[in-house]
Amino acid sequence: MGEEEAKMSLHEALTMQLDEMELLETAYPELTFDTPDARPLLRAALDGSFERQHTSDQKAEEIRLQEALADTPLLSFRCTLPLKEAQLRVRLPHEYPDAPLLVKVEGTPQLTVSARKAISDAVTDEATRLSRDNRREPQCLEVLGAAMQTSVDLADRESTGGQASQAGGCHEISGCGGGGMTTSAAPCLPHTCSSEGEERGISHHSNNVGATKRVVSNSGEPDGEPVFLGRRLIYSHHIIATQKRTGIMKAARDLRLGGFSKVGWPGVIVVEGEEGSCEDFVSTLRGWRWKHLTVRGEEKVRVPNGRTLDQERRLPALLIELGEKEGVSVLAKHCREAGLGELFSTLLR
Repeated sequence: MGEEEAKMSLHEALTMQLDEMELLETAYPELTFDTPDARPLLRAALDGSFERQHTSDQKAEEIRLQEALADTPLLSFRCTLPLKEAQLRVRLPHEYPDAPLLVKVEGTPQLTVSARKAISDAVTDEATRLSRDNRREPQCLEVLGAAMQTSVDLADRESTGGQASQAGGCHEISGCGGGGMTTSAAPCLPHTCSSEGEERGISHHSNNVGATKRVVSNSGEPDGEPVFLGRRLIYSHHIIATQKRTGIMKAARDLRLGGFSKVGWPGVIVVEGEEGSCEDFVSTLRGWRWKHLTVRGEEKVRVPNGRTLDQERRLPALLIELGEKEGVSVLAKHCREAGLGELFSTLLR
């Protein structure tokens, strides 16, 4: 069975779920988490199996982990939708993402039956599609996006005199543009975009498998070529293999890029340096085999005349690796302290 078809182990799935909840909580504190006891119980179960997972029989370890989870509640959260104060509740089966998310729309007396059905159909269709496509990556934001966009569409129809009860055609989520998802009644969730849309504008060097050392001017001079500082936030399903971790550090060092590389599930790399070097770094990583790798965010800043590129850096000049147990929240803290909170927020798009 190929790598893309192989199911996640329960240990991998639960580790990803905990990271996803941490990421959502860090970025969107407005969400309500219904089962606060679930996370410490899941961590305890995972800690009990962590030391054995590489040395004991994996099938037996999966059984032990399943037994430990028998009385553990599912991770669950909810958000308020911008239509009649309806709420979307999302629960994560222990086998998620191999099992689809469990979603439910909870209405108020003002929410019509047909409007609730339109939202329910949209989120159910999205959850089913993601599961069917074998997406081994966080999916909660895309389901939230489907609910939010459908709610906005229904609210717009009501405000313009349309009938929300006839909104059965609002199940599909359209495009990546517009700003209709920002509301005062619910968290501001970025639009769900395809990987092609996320990566638009990035230069690709398909033949560049190894990192190429660049010799660049380090300062913005009035009579010289402009110098641009670049940043990239790169998402991977996971970064575990020692060879990849070593290769990432070496590529960043060769290209004089700094920042952070968060290993584990998910894998997240934030690099900063000369713009062309950032492009080469992305191209180098794409030359390797990944289960999933995409650029979620990028920034390009012109270095002012009389200043050097290094003076414009906000991240460490060398790439620093963050371990599996340090979590996404540690990376978020470093980014926000450096004034790069907006770049970090692209991780959820």
